Amino acid sequence: MSSEDVERLDANFNRIVEREHRGSNAASNEDGDGDGDLAYFRQQGLAVPHAHDEQRSLSNVSGGGDTRHQINLFADGGLWQATWEGSLDALRRFAEEPFGSSPGATRGEFERGAEGETILHLAVLRKHADLVRWIVGRFPSLVNETYLRHRYYGETALHVAVVNAGTDHDKDDISLVKLLVENGALINEPFVSGTEFLKDEDKGILYYGQTILQFAAANGKFEAVKYLVENGADVTLVDLYGNNVLHVMAYHGNFDMKLFNYLKKRNEIDIRNASRSNGKIPIPVDISKARNKEHLTAYQLGISRGHVKALEAMKDIIWEFGMVRQYRICLDDLDPLQPHTDKAESFAEKLKDGNKSLERFSKSAIEIAVENGDKEILSHPLMESLLKIKWALYGRSRFLWRMALTFFLVICVTFTIALQPNSLDDRRNYSISDENRHPILRGVFELSSVIGTIILVSAEFAELRVQGGGYFRGYGAAENTVQWMFAVFIWLIPVLRWGLAAILGHDKYEIVANAENVVFGFGAIWGWFYILEFAKGFETLGPLLLIFRRMMFEDFFAWMTLYSVLTVGFACGLFLQMQNVPFESANGAAPVYDWNNFAGALLWTIRFIFVAQEEFEDFREARIPAFTEFLYMLYAFVTVLVLFNVLIAMLAETLVSIASDAKRVWRIQFASLLIQMDESMSDRTHKHILTHLGWTQEEADREQELDPTTTASEKTAAPKKKQNKFTASRYFVFTERDTVTIDPITKKKRTKTETVKLVVAKDIHGKDIEIRTDRNHWHGWSRDLLRVLWTGGEEKLDAGWWKKHPIRQTHDVNRSTLYQKINRVMRKRVGDNLGLKEHEHVDTHYS
Repeated sequence: MSSEDVERLDANFNRIVEREHRGSNAASNEDGDGDGDLAYFRQQGLAVPHAHDEQRSLSNVSGGGDTRHQINLFADGGLWQATWEGSLDALRRFAEEPFGSSPGATRGEFERGAEGETILHLAVLRKHADLVRWIVGRFPSLVNETYLRHRYYGETALHVAVVNAGTDHDKDDISLVKLLVENGALINEPFVSGTEFLKDEDKGILYYGQTILQFAAANGKFEAVKYLVENGADVTLVDLYGNNVLHVMAYHGNFDMKLFNYLKKRNEIDIRNASRSNGKIPIPVDISKARNKEHLTAYQLGISRGHVKALEAMKDIIWEFGMVRQYRICLDDLDPLQPHTDKAESFAEKLKDGNKSLERFSKSAIEIAVENGDKEILSHPLMESLLKIKWALYGRSRFLWRMALTFFLVICVTFTIALQPNSLDDRRNYSISDENRHPILRGVFELSSVIGTIILVSAEFAELRVQGGGYFRGYGAAENTVQWMFAVFIWLIPVLRWGLAAILGHDKYEIVANAENVVFGFGAIWGWFYILEFAKGFETLGPLLLIFRRMMFEDFFAWMTLYSVLTVGFACGLFLQMQNVPFESANGAAPVYDWNNFAGALLWTIRFIFVAQEEFEDFREARIPAFTEFLYMLYAFVTVLVLFNVLIAMLAETLVSIASDAKRVWRIQFASLLIQMDESMSDRTHKHILTHLGWTQEEADREQELDPTTTASEKTAAPKKKQNKFTASRYFVFTERDTVTIDPITKKKRTKTETVKLVVAKDIHGKDIEIRTDRNHWHGWSRDLLRVLWTGGEEKLDAGWWKKHPIRQTHDVNRSTLYQKINRVMRKRVGDNLGLKEHEHVDTHYS
């Protein structure tokens, strides 16, 4: 609508309002509108075809600024009823009626509905093609008109058309989309900005992005998307959240692979054409790698929303043959080990983020899934294989080193406590006596405990230097706190024994010994509790640790809230009855008046439940014995019979819920453990591991250049851009196979996808490093344990490291099966008959 049209419309507002208030345009209901249609109109926020009240309420047309009120301009219902029902003759008659007193103004062009929509919006919504064709021909200015009110502001008829594309008979019908575009509808604008089009967290309900292409893609309209792109739709446009068209699809979990891959391929073609133009065409953004304002790619956004299909969308298919497929997987969005930048940092940045130049723009898919507790994502074969590789490459050796050192320290502390004499004099003396029988052995364990904690804390200092402030807020923050507390308890022992005792003197040795016993006790408890943290590395023990935590920190605390309320209430009643009743012990000692203060009464109330009682006779000495006994019996019934059974039921429910899905629950802990290791890595270790994990596109291009079958045109197809070998995208190759099983109970067929081959890197000769995915994640642990004990926990990942690893899939000629040997002989004979050389027909895997 032009500015002149707006001015002409505004000039008629006052006259229309006056006319409506005089009742000169009373509503009629001669067409007999049904209640169903009325309900639909009101639900959609559209103009109501029939008016049942002469005094129409004012409705706001302007979205903001100068607020104007518009009276309902279709009180007679003719124009909008005709559009709703698809009556072309009636529409022509009512649309040509004059609008106000302005010359040439017609109702069809200027009249708006309750949300500021035009009759073209309604005709497209109702899919009346003949009406749409007549409206765009008679009123071409309506083609790019938008809703005017705040709820749907900015939505054009083309927005509506792409969402409603398709009919009951032909889901690919886009005739209305083509009609609007052919009659001048803009494709790349305007952007909708109505409040209904915001994301769910912003109280919107129709988040389809803002552009027309995003609207079509979000609703899976492939033919509409294809038509829009072929007619100039920009796939790189983003909305106010920074989301491009792939982001919007991922937000709703709409991973229609045909549509998703089409948009990716069109974007890749545009990028390739621009790169070949020698700077004449700006290189567009890669929408599959572009990040929104939350620094998430489309795949990461889908994963953060819990859509498992996002992982399927990441697969870049190489070939497919029957039920077997091979994909290339980019690790950029998956693995927290894969960095995005490599830059020099200032001192302030190092203090805040640690001494790490390799950084990420966003959290990886593994981190997002762990934070959301998403078992489905982490149980996907792709994620499962990636976690297993990280564990085999460096995770298991680090875990074993840390566990062995911690277990050694806790054992030393335990034996130190077991060998401690009673008095502080004997503890300070390391000569043999009746009270001090093993002073030398005790001294060895004490010295080992102190030295071991120093080694442990020195490693923590290294992690603190690497992580900076993230050390206290990352995934390992709780574990780091436990380690520091354990070390502090151990270091306090010599401080108390040799420092505080010397200051206080011999007379205070008893006090120092008591303090030392308390510290020793807390240190031992803290250490053995810390041992439980290593259960996360074991598939059977990990779920038990989770069950214990949930029972302690969720179920038990919730139950204690109820128990505390009841106990305090009954303690008040018993205190008033038992204030002057002494407790006389069985050995005839002096009576103790515990009931004469409220704290004692509260303690005794609890004791009557948890400790076997022989003092029930005390209640007979209360002020009102019968009432006191009644209170006690009621308290015992409520707590013992009711609350304790509630607690048992809560614990049983927790046990069943976790145990029934133990394997997937454990994967969350397992992934969290690996993320902790990734966070603690220095840049040097980080870069060293990256050289053994995946390969870059540059390496793949170099391999193609060395391939004698590659043509010269393929070698020079696109200019090569030198990339940082650490921040460049790295890839895996997965080979998957579908297997069909039949459920023995339901007799239904189930298709399961399994990874049959996984190539994780290439060796120095360019050969594939293939991993055995059927191996347990602890396979080969003894070799890792010996290696870390020999090297002190340092990874020695030389160029041939993968070659010796037990998880690697090897094809040793000497270990081949009979069928492999026969196959090799047959291939050799075929090659000899065809005149092929030895290296041309022998599989490199069977070298």
